[in-house]
Amino acid sequence: MAESPTVTGDGRYALALALAQGVVMEEMMNAFKDMAHPEVMLTTVLWTWTAYMLLFTVPEPFSKGLAAVMTATLIAYVGVDTFWNLIVGFKRLVEVADRATTFGELRVEGERYGKLTGRNAARAFALLAMAAIGNTPTGLSTKVPKFPGAAQAAVQAESQMGIRLASVGSVETVAVSAETVTIVLAPGAVAMTMRGQQTSSNPSESIKSLKARLAEHQQKVADYKGNPDAFDNQGILRNAPSPEVRQRIISGRIKHLEDEIRAFEKAIRDLGGEP
Repeated sequence: MAESPTVTGDGRYALALALAQGVVMEEMMNAFKDMAHPEVMLTTVLWTWTAYMLLFTVPEPFSKGLAAVMTATLIAYVGVDTFWNLIVGFKRLVEVADRATTFGELRVEGERYGKLTGRNAARAFALLAMAAIGNTPTGLSTKVPKFPGAAQAAVQAESQMGIRLASVGSVETVAVSAETVTIVLAPGAVAMTMRGQQTSSNPSESIKSLKARLAEHQQKVADYKGNPDAFDNQGILRNAPSPEVRQRIISGRIKHLEDEIRAFEKAIRDLGGEP
């Protein structure tokens, strides 16, 4: 398997997810049972799940646009603690899949992740992915209140994130860390929730927390620019095939951090503060 030209990179993660979904396949297939080709939709959803979860494998995960609306909706359905566990579990799945030399190893890790995912999260993502494919943030948000279980999700959206489920389309960005989930909404509202706690809507508290995150990111980008190799834990820069590719990787990481800095600065200003 290590030398297989057909099971590499993202394909390994999607395959592991397919094995993971064997644990909750009943729930996934129930979501597609009224479609003409449920197996095709299942494959599409698994690839969508892979691409979506890969957004959260970078340090200080950050999503915007359609992915941000998906994130806010998924948190509303499964809760912030379960959502964070899904991220941590997927990161482990990626690490194991990268090292795996047999399909048996992928199956074991896939089944572990499937148990972590559970029926409710699998069903929620299946519905969410179907609605998101080929859609816009606004278009997706109009479908969310019609999902099964929307009433309970609406309660959780307000209690954990401080937003109305029907207004999930106003979510512009979502930043996730081990301690907090920061949600920026148009035209400038900010909702923050801490794992295991209720949401905070106090503007001064939100500004204070956002400024702390901003300072962290400013330091990170300064440190990274000064010595990117010090952060090359996975050997991506070291193993870059050419200097040009290496520089593109570095530039991409810097751009990602600077995008997050701008988002935090905008959120602070929208709340009436100064970065």
